[in-house]
Amino acid sequence: VRPNLLFIGSMSLGFAGAVKIAKLAKRALGDEVFVVLGGKHVNETFYEENGEIMQLQSSPLELMRSHKIPKVFDMVSSGDGEEILYQIGNAVNQSLKNKGDLQDVYNYEGFKDARGEWTLGWIDENNDCQFIQSDKKPLNYDEMPLTSDLFNISTKFDVFEKADLTAHTMSYLSKGCVHNCFYCSESSKINGKLKQLETGANRLYKNLESIKKIGKERYHSDKMSAFVEDSIILAGNPRLLNQLSDLLKEKPLDVEFGGQFTIDTLLDPENQKAISKLSKQGFSYIFVGLETNNEEIADTMSKNKNKNTLSWIDKNEKAIEFMKSQNMKYGVSVLFGLGEGQRDRINLMKTIKGWQEKYGLPNVVSMNLAVQHPLRNNEEYDYIDWGTDLNSDYLQIFTQIFGEASERYKLADVELPTVEELRELQQYYNQIKEFEDKRQLKKDEDFER
Repeated sequence: VRPNLLFIGSMSLGFAGAVKIAKLAKRALGDEVFVVLGGKHVNETFYEENGEIMQLQSSPLELMRSHKIPKVFDMVSSGDGEEILYQIGNAVNQSLKNKGDLQDVYNYEGFKDARGEWTLGWIDENNDCQFIQSDKKPLNYDEMPLTSDLFNISTKFDVFEKADLTAHTMSYLSKGCVHNCFYCSESSKINGKLKQLETGANRLYKNLESIKKIGKERYHSDKMSAFVEDSIILAGNPRLLNQLSDLLKEKPLDVEFGGQFTIDTLLDPENQKAISKLSKQGFSYIFVGLETNNEEIADTMSKNKNKNTLSWIDKNEKAIEFMKSQNMKYGVSVLFGLGEGQRDRINLMKTIKGWQEKYGLPNVVSMNLAVQHPLRNNEEYDYIDWGTDLNSDYLQIFTQIFGEASERYKLADVELPTVEELRELQQYYNQIKEFEDKRQLKKDEDFER
């Protein structure tokens, strides 16, 4: 294809891969390609704070300046990317038309036309960091293109049993979460405050409407589903949830969809009333972060708001009871590596298995091992190396049971479970998965009959 412009997005655990991809591009195309890096790792390591540009040691610019990685990124983009990426494309195009010299990109005057809060950086010929900052003109999220219009829909979540395809969508209220849990890169201190709340439900409805329309036109399917990628669907705001319900009542879409809540927002009585209405309008699946059964750890989580009512694990069971009463599906994310012991891990697996036997929920259980993200304050790692080596005894078990895990980038002062402990954990996890598989098999058999 020989592109003149290559955008790479990366989280911290994949940063070593981003460097490798950029090396390959530069080896193949040299100065003919302009490589731009963005994504979570950049946002957490290179950012503006009180008007000052800040960089951690793991910032890609700092790593190139100190020669820890080669100069393979021509530009690094932090913050809102919606419009600045378009202007970077214009800058490359103009440079090619004028001189054919991509070094002229840095002099492009149109960067400042891009709305949003963003910062661009690069290493100049003197090995110094240079920056361009936005004027912080606000983006209008009501004008954002609909994701389903832009991207193909090619996957399906099994939890949406009757659907042919599952699209991913969002309300654009935030790039992260309203909470600030100590381990999480979705925290609001990194991703910013909520934006344009008053029209959030309308944006989400438009996206669901588009998914229904594109399902018919592009994929000849009238059975579409969607997962809402908000960290908390519509910020867990009952007013917005009710607005979405009103829109779906006025113009039903017949799109099955799911989203994420925290335990406390799910147990909020006003939210439960809204969820009850939405459950009759296509809202069939809720996914929550269960994380731990260790109360000392749970007490440190920002999202654990009502600590004086019930224990964290009891609140989770209350949430399951509510979901059962609504005949909705339920998924939980388990997060180990927060400082718990093996007994905690096994007991949590047994608790989840007990819930399945008692309530038939959760339908989905995923597991992760906590990774130390930069989080704009952690200088312990530079993230140049892969999180787990190819020859590590951990690699196989990591890939078998976890969505995210790392041997190298663990939380500070936390001891990794041993490989033997993880294999023991896998036996219990397999029992949970077997329960899911058996129930799915029974549903398939009932359908065939």
